Amino acid sequence: CSSSYQSELYARFLNPVSEAKPFFRWWWNGNQLSKKEILRELRLMKKAGIGGIEINPIAMPEQAEIINGKPVNWLSDEWIDYLEFTIQKASDYGMVTDLIVGTGWPFGGEFLMPEETIQGIVAKVIQLTGPKKTKIPLPKANGEYLFEVQKITLFPSIISSLDQGREISFDTKSDHVIVEVPKGEYELHILTRQNMFRSVMHGAPGGSGPVLDHFNKHAVEKYLNHMSDRIKQKTGKTNLEGIRALFCDSIELNGANWTNGFETIFKQKRGYDIEPYLTLILNNEIKVTPEFQDELNRARFDYSLTLAELFTESFINPFHNWCHVNGVLSRYQAYGHPWLYTDLIDGYMAPDIPEGDQWLFNDGWQPFTDIDEIRYAIWNKYASSAGHIANRKIVSTEAMTNTSGVFKASLKYIKQATDLNLTTGVNHQVLHGFNYSPEEAGFPGWIRFGCYFNEHNPWWQYMPEWTQYSSRISQVFQDSTAISQVAIMGPTPDIWSKYGLDRNPFNLEPWYLHALWQALSHLGFCSDYINEKLLLDAEMVGGKITIGAMKYDILLLCDVETIESEAARKIEELILHDARIVLIGQKPTRSPNMISAPKNDGIVNKSISNAFSNGILAAPSPEASLKKSPKLLMNWTEQLMNNCGIIANLEITNPQTNLFQIQYKKEDTLVFFLANVERKRDFISAISFGNKTKWACQWNPETGEKAKLMLNKNDEIEIHLQPLETMLIVADPKETLSNNKDLKEEKTESPFEISGAWTVTFNGLNSDSKSMEINALIPINKFPEFKDFGGEILYEIQFESKTKLYQELVIDEVYETAEVQLNGNFLGLSWWGSNHFKLEGNLRKGKNKLEIKVTTLLANYCTSLKDNKTAQYWTSRYKDKRPVKCGLAGKVLLT
Repeated sequence: CSSSYQSELYARFLNPVSEAKPFFRWWWNGNQLSKKEILRELRLMKKAGIGGIEINPIAMPEQAEIINGKPVNWLSDEWIDYLEFTIQKASDYGMVTDLIVGTGWPFGGEFLMPEETIQGIVAKVIQLTGPKKTKIPLPKANGEYLFEVQKITLFPSIISSLDQGREISFDTKSDHVIVEVPKGEYELHILTRQNMFRSVMHGAPGGSGPVLDHFNKHAVEKYLNHMSDRIKQKTGKTNLEGIRALFCDSIELNGANWTNGFETIFKQKRGYDIEPYLTLILNNEIKVTPEFQDELNRARFDYSLTLAELFTESFINPFHNWCHVNGVLSRYQAYGHPWLYTDLIDGYMAPDIPEGDQWLFNDGWQPFTDIDEIRYAIWNKYASSAGHIANRKIVSTEAMTNTSGVFKASLKYIKQATDLNLTTGVNHQVLHGFNYSPEEAGFPGWIRFGCYFNEHNPWWQYMPEWTQYSSRISQVFQDSTAISQVAIMGPTPDIWSKYGLDRNPFNLEPWYLHALWQALSHLGFCSDYINEKLLLDAEMVGGKITIGAMKYDILLLCDVETIESEAARKIEELILHDARIVLIGQKPTRSPNMISAPKNDGIVNKSISNAFSNGILAAPSPEASLKKSPKLLMNWTEQLMNNCGIIANLEITNPQTNLFQIQYKKEDTLVFFLANVERKRDFISAISFGNKTKWACQWNPETGEKAKLMLNKNDEIEIHLQPLETMLIVADPKETLSNNKDLKEEKTESPFEISGAWTVTFNGLNSDSKSMEINALIPINKFPEFKDFGGEILYEIQFESKTKLYQELVIDEVYETAEVQLNGNFLGLSWWGSNHFKLEGNLRKGKNKLEIKVTTLLANYCTSLKDNKTAQYWTSRYKDKRPVKCGLAGKVLLT
């Protein structure tokens, strides 16, 4: 790579800056802090290659053994002293510091006034048959938990209009109401209002208590300023110096759907009263006529839209602005549970660093997104889509979130998840996480969550291998600009109209929506998700649909029936300027809002009709039978792209579903990252890019080396990726590739199996060394005396070779890492699954000595610790109770 910007890109690839290196979410368990321990743990993280920390004060794990020391209250003078000390020492080590807002999640605290706490309304429906007079018990307040009946209405069992409701009077001081039910089937609708009904989850001392009302701007700003003012007052500084970003974790506001004055705000925004509709739109189980269903859907959409707007105005924007006022960046996760309080794209467009989420040992929602129990796609794709469009340098993810397989996560598994994150558009990993756990806490120490990132973990010694790998790729991506050819828009207004802000329908309907980006990735296309607001900003520039910093060849609307009239007009306008837009499945036919519905419906239908007259494309929805396999959806998507005349930037011969890829550019240089995401299947294919495949080289993020790539006889680059292998390709359009079509094959020897008696030495955690001899390699947990083993195993064997011509040593199976030496010379380390080792001339003709050091997982060992509360708590959470495999298995070959 000869140009100056390529040289700079490569130099930074070799030596990534701290912001490209993985961070640790650092749980300050129980705020039981000491400066000595803070220093010790910072050194451990630095040595592991970590570039920064996210300080996260949190409650002490319930199963942890408390040692000497007292908890320090969040925001107390003493706590702020620890904060300042940590920031300074992290800086001394070249590490970046982020800080979570509040403690635990979501924001809250004991110091909140009742009117500043979480609020919600709840609709309860009771089935009644008349005629009769009946006594119905009413909900009552429970301590500080306010639960107040607002309205009681009797409706027929099938509702055709609001006028059918008969309001029932009741005594607010009574614990019941008497209802006269006419003859027939009826429903009693009870609307209640509640607040202070949720407390901060895992709040640390000083930061627990009721959850904040995120729809109350005054309360939000008061809360945020309480935190920053305390820190600045204690430090005497005018901003939060030394902190890169303040962080807001996912929005877990179960039940929050109201705030003081909401009725007035709604009427100002939407032009009518929402109160008569509340019990009906909060319950999807009621039966109504089709005509009245449309009216309810519009009211439900308007209610959802108002909540989303209010959440943005009262929480997201104040949080972002507050960060900037205090001289730091905003880092934000826009998803939540069980509701999404904004359209995800809107939420992710605001922060400086949008952050997704990825879980281990956790089922996802979509077909094909669960690769060995890794849930990764949806939040990451929306975070990266917004980051691309808003031209954000960093898109991070909460990586390796692990609440059910703490001692089962391997570096191999972590790399697999890393590669999936990278192919979604994420370019920074914030690991979940590192537990503040003093040496005196013993084994396994204090564990809040995580993959047991801990010096007691046998594979911890190899963490720098993974951090270097992740850092180098992240650096290239952060220094480059993403390329996407396809914009995808889902039916968010339809979801809000039918279900409200519930995240599950958003994730699941239509079934293919959040699997479509994967099918495109297999085929060599990159894609982003957009929404109506971004669509309104779209322009045609140079034949591309241009939105923010991104330029797309095509826009796919996925079963969108409901759309704002302005968005329908924009589609018509873009089509007139030769945009390629495809309506998949349902066509837009209606607007979402209550006010002016007939007029806006007419605009939608007219604009879409005009768009059809001027060349908009249509395609049927992929059939439900395609859910059976990712290959079926990939084939359907390939046909769709072919029919639309869209050629992938990265053309892949014989595309396969185990390949994911993503593309970037730096000036004129193209960057391609290819990942075989499966553990057992090779990926074999060939690629080309552009009108003519150009000069390209492969950059190896493990070694830092680069190697020029060659063309085959078809002017393609041949690709053979082993399981979990990746390839980073940097291509220069100014130079052409030479080819290797005249290369001759070298003479090869038949594989030679190394066999005989292996001496195996076991160095277990907290146990004496033991040795044995074996003649066949099988997982050592198959031996009764080692079924609970965890630690290091050394395999040694002497063998004779008749030739020095062999090039590689290959091990069938390794559980979990293998460090290999031949005749005292280091051959390499297997930490992610490539069990091939170059012999590099170290093989002798005649006698040879092979040594393989294997590190195991700790799952079996921790399961056996029956008197250890922490070990038992986490091993009891395993979904799969079978022992994990440990050691070597199968054959060891010279090839």
